[in-house]
Amino acid sequence: MAVKDLIGQQFGRIKVVSRAPSGSRWQTRWHCICDCGNAKVMQASNLTTGKSKSCGCGAEETRQANNAKAKLTEEQVREKCAEFGFDYLRGFKGIQKPAWFRCQECEHEFEAKAEKAIYGVNQCPQCSIGSHGYLHAEFFERRPDLKNVPCKVYLLRLRQEGEEFWKIGITRRTVEKRMYQIPYELVESEYVDTTFYRAYLLEKDLKQAIKRYRHTPAIDFGGWTECFLPS
Repeated sequence: MAVKDLIGQQFGRIKVVSRAPSGSRWQTRWHCICDCGNAKVMQASNLTTGKSKSCGCGAEETRQANNAKAKLTEEQVREKCAEFGFDYLRGFKGIQKPAWFRCQECEHEFEAKAEKAIYGVNQCPQCSIGSHGYLHAEFFERRPDLKNVPCKVYLLRLRQEGEEFWKIGITRRTVEKRMYQIPYELVESEYVDTTFYRAYLLEKDLKQAIKRYRHTPAIDFGGWTECFLPS
């Protein structure tokens, strides 16, 4: 498969200048220039997934930002986590310490590292049961009130370093947010708006129909068990 040409493209502070010799495992690499003037050879996947946004010169800015996060007041915590669908309950002692939150969607109360709720790193543990391939019929027996909650069944075409496949799944978030922790380039996507329970049934039927095309991605990520090769 032809390598996607990144010459001239900007990724954060990094601009791609020319192709560099491939690294180990035939990884595609590029000669890059950072806005600070530093030249560096960088791996294609780190650029396209957003893992690398500078040559490293942003480390001090990141450190300062993290210091600012650690000084949040409880009222700021309440405002920030509400942006991601959580109510702050109690126990905040810093973003790296656990605190208690409640999901505004399913009202499940949970304890988690504060950073994960304040900045939307993770979903509610209860809601995520139905978002990453672990949903079972018993779930709706326990929570019938969630059957008609809006949900999406999605189909993603993913590609990276000569590997290409499809991933199916269901999510109560947007497809863009579902892509947040997937280390592959999104080539195209399709989705169907439906209800939580109907999404579960549709996904179950789809997996059964294409199980012989099951594919294990070269890079592990949440949801890798729902990946398939084109027929």
